[in-house]
Amino acid sequence: MRTFYLPAVMATELPTGHKILRLLTELDNGGVTYSVQLNFATMEDYFTYLNRHADAMQQRIHHRFANQYVSFDTLLEEL
Repeated sequence: MRTFYLPAVMATELPTGHKILRLLTELDNGGVTYSVQLNFATMEDYFTYLNRHADAMQQRIHHRFANQYVSFDTLLEEL
């Protein structure tokens, strides 16, 4: 993720930053669970990323980690 996916995402110049997090309250899935968070300055930037780049980036993940991950999107707002 750090060397393959995130540099490509950041190269779109739409996210302002990112975090990789490890889930501490593990599910009984036999492995470690990670979360990748992307930060966007505006909803417009997020939707631009979604419309122009998200599918290609998802394909990068699938190519590298096929059958080793589950992916879903969640929008969060910092308060």
